[in-house]
Amino acid sequence: MISEMAMEDIEQMKREGLEPTPRDIIRLNALALKYERAKSKDVGMSLYELPRVAFIDSKTWFRQPTIGHEIWFD
Repeated sequence: MISEMAMEDIEQMKREGLEPTPRDIIRLNALALKYERAKSKDVGMSLYELPRVAFIDSKTWFRQPTIGHEIWFD
């Protein structure tokens, strides 16, 4: 699914006259991952945090623990 979307994006770039090299594609992917990682630092906007988050105020929040949290605490 994702690889199909990537191929469509590359084909679109070529239709627009661009010729992305494998190095360009890897660099663009790295930038996208960096962007997603930066977004995940904000618990409200994170794709990587659990959905059950209770906000006390803008700087104080609690989220439901995971099995990984329980293992770490043990």
